[in-house]
Amino acid sequence: MLNEVVLAGAAQHIFIPQGVARLMQATGQFAWLPKRPAEYLGPLGILYRQGTKAVYSHLHFSVYGKFEERKVNEAATIKSLIDERG
Repeated sequence: MLNEVVLAGAAQHIFIPQGVARLMQATGQFAWLPKRPAEYLGPLGILYRQGTKAVYSHLHFSVYGKFEERKVNEAATIKSLIDERG
């Protein structure tokens, strides 16, 4: 069901924390999900892209300390994607 929601659903931007992506990969049920991003949009890894749909990898929003700056940059990039939609 999750594969169908991600791959065939209407959402254009799907965000999956890195830890969740690793768990999904470990199940063997998500053949479309690579071990590493194929490309990047700023600090966000792009795990999958098909037409206007993209699946992004990001840090979990609870991280702090040495990852704080990256988390803030990822959030700004996510905001810019939302702002593009108008």
